[in-house]
Amino acid sequence: MKSTLFGIVICVALGIVSRFLASFLPLGQVMTAILLGIVLGNLITLNKEQNKGVTFCEKKLLPLAIALMGFNLDYKVVTQMGIPMVVIIILTILITIASALALGKLFRIDREMSLFCGVGNAFCGSSAIAAVQSVTDGDEEKAGVSIALVNLLGTVGMFALPAAFRFLIQVSDFQAGAFIGAALQAVGQVTAAGFSLNDNIGEVAVIVKMCRILMLTPLLLFLNFWKGNGGKLSVPPYILFFILFSVVASFRFIPPGLKEGLHFAEKAFLTVAMAAVGMKTSLKNLSREGGDALLTGLGSWMCQLFFLSFAFLFLGKVLF
Repeated sequence: MKSTLFGIVICVALGIVSRFLASFLPLGQVMTAILLGIVLGNLITLNKEQNKGVTFCEKKLLPLAIALMGFNLDYKVVTQMGIPMVVIIILTILITIASALALGKLFRIDREMSLFCGVGNAFCGSSAIAAVQSVTDGDEEKAGVSIALVNLLGTVGMFALPAAFRFLIQVSDFQAGAFIGAALQAVGQVTAAGFSLNDNIGEVAVIVKMCRILMLTPLLLFLNFWKGNGGKLSVPPYILFFILFSVVASFRFIPPGLKEGLHFAEKAFLTVAMAAVGMKTSLKNLSREGGDALLTGLGSWMCQLFFLSFAFLFLGKVLF
């Protein structure tokens, strides 16, 4: 029991340190937790009982974090987008995932890793990959590698896109905000990039980003159905709670103070769970699969950016 508790304490400690370091690093606390977990997990060797504690943090806290994500969604944002914007978001998601699967086949990485890279780019980085890994019961190590790679791309984009719109590309605030919101992986990256230009761009970027995240619900249901035995739909309880909580949030039944507390809890559970994922990630496997996975993730993100450039920069005046 004490050994199991030791594994849990390690993951919680990594989560606390990650939250502190995230104040100084542009990586976000989830990404920082994974990296710290990878470093520590490859420096020390835990026994079987201690590993049970790490597994508990991943298997039990991750579904809880995914369920609580629902409180941060609001389906009413779709009505603010307009049909052209919603269509572009859906097409972007499909193109990004399809290109990741195709490139993964080209670079000969397995389908699961390709899917993780695709959904990480298409939806919301760490959270999307963690949710898909949990629904499909996928490989934790591949999920950890994918999260690290996708967040690396998002961090680069967080600085590159504002610079491009400030110095190279002249478009309306709506076009710039919509592009940033549809292109970057994490909510924090979208917020930082958008508001670094101006408040109007930041507000549009966040709304578009939230609309992207909402599309995660049908994907999780589809993957759950696709994975089901004999085509039977057997939805895990945490996915049902995810949907329920998002509906409750959409009707604004939750006081702002409580919503902030739930968001803090969701982020804390997700951070500790991702520290556990990092603890289980082998640097040997990362070096073996990381290069091709990076090319797959980068390639699918480039496809995403090319499509968004066509939609917003060339067709923007016609559609919006």
